Amino acid sequence: MVITIFFTEKMKNSLLAAIFLLVRDWDNELACYKELSEDLTCTWLPLPSAANTVNYTVYLKWNKIRKLFQQNTSSPSITIERKNLYIERFASIWIAVNYAHHTCAKGKNISVLPSKAGKCLSPSNINAYQITNQLIIKWDLPTPANTPYEVRYREALTESAPWTLVAQSENVLGYVVNVERIPNSCSHPPNHISLKDRKILVNLSMAYYRVNISAYNEAGESPQAIYNVPEFFATDLPGQIHVKSQGTNAVITWTPKYNPKCFVVDWGTGKEDMHMKIITTTTGNFTLGNFQPYKLYKIMIHASDVCQCESFMRHEKTFGVIHFYSAEGVPRTGPANVTVLNITKYSALVKWTEIAAADRLGFLQGYRISYTDSSMKKSPAVTLNSSTTSYHLTGLKEKTTYRVQISGFTNAGEGPLTLSQPFSTPKYEGPSDPLISIAFLMCKKGWKAKHPSSQDQQEIH
Repeated sequence: MVITIFFTEKMKNSLLAAIFLLVRDWDNELACYKELSEDLTCTWLPLPSAANTVNYTVYLKWNKIRKLFQQNTSSPSITIERKNLYIERFASIWIAVNYAHHTCAKGKNISVLPSKAGKCLSPSNINAYQITNQLIIKWDLPTPANTPYEVRYREALTESAPWTLVAQSENVLGYVVNVERIPNSCSHPPNHISLKDRKILVNLSMAYYRVNISAYNEAGESPQAIYNVPEFFATDLPGQIHVKSQGTNAVITWTPKYNPKCFVVDWGTGKEDMHMKIITTTTGNFTLGNFQPYKLYKIMIHASDVCQCESFMRHEKTFGVIHFYSAEGVPRTGPANVTVLNITKYSALVKWTEIAAADRLGFLQGYRISYTDSSMKKSPAVTLNSSTTSYHLTGLKEKTTYRVQISGFTNAGEGPLTLSQPFSTPKYEGPSDPLISIAFLMCKKGWKAKHPSSQDQQEIH
């Protein structure tokens, strides 16, 4: 903390009074840039630990000009009009604020040449997460991405903590790629691959995988970029798997096309909840336990001729994949976003969004759609397959209000109906021609109707 002396001149008696104020440094990240209108906009971080309403003073000291420009604002940004600028002259700019009795804060000075003060485009989608003792920071660069950026960090709860600059270098010597199987019950580390090129071809099974990529140079290795290999589906797998539920257990059977040295079995509800088991016996069956009802499970069986842990990723081939429920339930909700479109006198189109997988609680077999008219007469329910998300209602009555409802069903039964969606059929099929309508009104009044001439049409329009 320093003590600064401010001198103010009393206009009436020309007496100089010395006012002593306690001043502390304030790292406000002041930045200024020129707008298209050639006005200068400056932004900064608000003063921490201050009242909601703070009055900031912006100071500009131009090179070789004695007059000091200052402007007040209550927001952490300000625009200085072109008429107050010397575009081709350097200016020293700083922010000061009085926020308590005999206390003020002053930001660091920056030097700006307004004619060259371009605005830096900010990165987007900034995310950070921690892995062991590393903090990984990722962001998307703006277009064009030809501007160098710097990364700084500090403790969030300590206002006086200095910012630490992260050193960066563009001289990449190579890349390190780790291919990690999920799950991996082996104690061995992931496959470690070093290469110079920025692409790699790996032959993987249908198990879940995560790829970690980092760059290195003389200064060391960069933080890892993490890529989760997306789930993919195949219909031409060499084998079929059968599952028989026995309470919380399930008996898994299959018929091998050949007898590999071992099978690797993955099962679970998703990538973050998978289990792994190595089976070295040639028998094509085993029992898994701890299954919960109404949850969709995925079971994958891979064949491998090399049964060492570190060799699975290079040698395993997917034998078969199956999804199953240990016990099915009815859907907990109906489909979402039910809308009625293209309404005519005698028909309407109903559309909806499929029931979410987490709400099905079983294998969705299809939908049932029904409707009632204003007399509460209910139509017979129409059964549709599970891939259908629209239906054309026909045989409706004109000038009638209807309410439509939809439900989904599994092998365990039918789920709840959606809220009734009302709609009304019109009496007439679309709007009438305005020229014919006007001519009809003329007839009603006793005038002689005639087909409008081109001049009449211009006057009508």
